[in-house]
Amino acid sequence: MPSPLKSLQAKKSLAKRLADIQQCLDTALVQTISESCAHPRLREAMLYVAVGSAKRLRSLLVFEIGALLGAEHDRVLTLAVAIELVHAYSLVHDDLPCMDNADERRGQPSCHKRFDEATAILAGDALLSLAFEVIASPQAHPLGETRAALVCALARAIGPVGMVGGQMLDLYFADSNVPMPQRVQELHDLKTGALMAVACACAARLADASADVVQAMQAFGVAVGRAYQMRDDMLDQEADLRKGAATAALCMNLEDMQQKANAALQHAREILGEVGAPADSLLWDFLDTLATREA
Repeated sequence: MPSPLKSLQAKKSLAKRLADIQQCLDTALVQTISESCAHPRLREAMLYVAVGSAKRLRSLLVFEIGALLGAEHDRVLTLAVAIELVHAYSLVHDDLPCMDNADERRGQPSCHKRFDEATAILAGDALLSLAFEVIASPQAHPLGETRAALVCALARAIGPVGMVGGQMLDLYFADSNVPMPQRVQELHDLKTGALMAVACACAARLADASADVVQAMQAFGVAVGRAYQMRDDMLDQEADLRKGAATAALCMNLEDMQQKANAALQHAREILGEVGAPADSLLWDFLDTLATREA
């Protein structure tokens, strides 16, 4: 465990890095969306959900893995924009009345509440389509073969064996005959871990890393996703139990969930050690703060 002083310093460094990434991404997202969308209402809805309020943790992973492996900044920024567009799309659709039926997102009205349901659906569709346009562009990587690999990896991560499959599992969680702990982990891996994993793996691809390193970064993202979502379930335990939500709280107590989160983080640390992450990489600090985050 890190010392309290080191933890405080790490949080400050991470906060500064995240603030820089947020500012950089907001500028890039505004430009990307504004240039791509001529319809004012659709453009406003896309900007409403994509700019300003996200934590940008997936992009932090993209930037830090890119820095670790030596990827060019412009390539990393392009990938981060695509990842954030996908993430924004997923939140818009998750909040819809036919899905999670959430009226608020991060203290603000959900997209379908701020605008209307049809606009929210179209905004989500537009954000997803734009993400593939961005990641398939030469700005992502000069080699068409690499860009095709990025597109295929992202499509798989958010499709029926990724985020969409996770949302379906979430909606019909009670219908499965799979044991509860296994169902929860599958839900975590698909709905949360898949996008984190592909962000990490694609960041490695941008650096022209070997197949082994790409695979290691994929596994790193899966482990981070499991730890992150387990901590989410711990923070939301009481409310989720009242709603009967599909979370780890249905089959584990807080101690068991913390142990699961710690095991996932330990696996992530082992992977960083195997790829030779230096001691000053913020990825170590990110893992140290992940298990104890309060928001």
